[in-house]
Amino acid sequence: MLIEFAGLPGSGKTTVTRLLAQHLINAKITVSGAEDLAIDTSREERLPRYLRARPDRTLLHRYIRFQRRNAELETLTRNAFDDAPIRHLLFAMMAASHQGARDISRADEVVVMDEGFVSHAVATFFDAPDMEGFERFVALAPPSDLVIGLDLRPETAFKRVILRNEESQNDADAHDRAVQKFGDAAAFGRRRDMFQQALGVYSSRNIEVMHFDTEALAAEDIAQKIFDTVTTGSVAKSEQV
Repeated sequence: MLIEFAGLPGSGKTTVTRLLAQHLINAKITVSGAEDLAIDTSREERLPRYLRARPDRTLLHRYIRFQRRNAELETLTRNAFDDAPIRHLLFAMMAASHQGARDISRADEVVVMDEGFVSHAVATFFDAPDMEGFERFVALAPPSDLVIGLDLRPETAFKRVILRNEESQNDADAHDRAVQKFGDAAAFGRRRDMFQQALGVYSSRNIEVMHFDTEALAAEDIAQKIFDTVTTGSVAKSEQV
């Protein structure tokens, strides 16, 4: 099973994925995910190299397989990023990561991506002059088995990100660097709108989506609800919690 998280920076994606991974490991369910996610060390030999995002031959082969299975999306991105090779490279990395997740995903194994195609689409098309490319991208993106949307007020997310950067970097310029990287509170508001739009498109495609308000629910409670859903097989499309 492939689970993808989507939400603003500061929405708690990493925290929830860590907690969810621990629940799954405790239940003897094999789980893989991002490099800083809790990993079942008994399966370490199967840890895919894409988790470290190394541009090696394995990554290239996965991207080629992705291209063959998603030709229309590949054509869209090639045209959209014709004058932005860095963005096309980032798409290739995301595509290879998704293909890598699919390669190892099985019915009795959970693969968690705390940054999937929804997050990639929002980041890539955030400053696009129009949203046509964004809408087409989301409509063509290969689905995960379950998408978790973590929502909170943009101003809260903005404050969390600024505080996190100031605490980790502990210097006078940390605030300005964070704003330069993530944008101001208004930018967070626009990103939130894009996430909600993308998740709406996913729901219309019958992709199973769960929504959580991370200001109303603790991360542990969210992780428990996702765990219960995964282990009972009772995912409800666009479930609003």
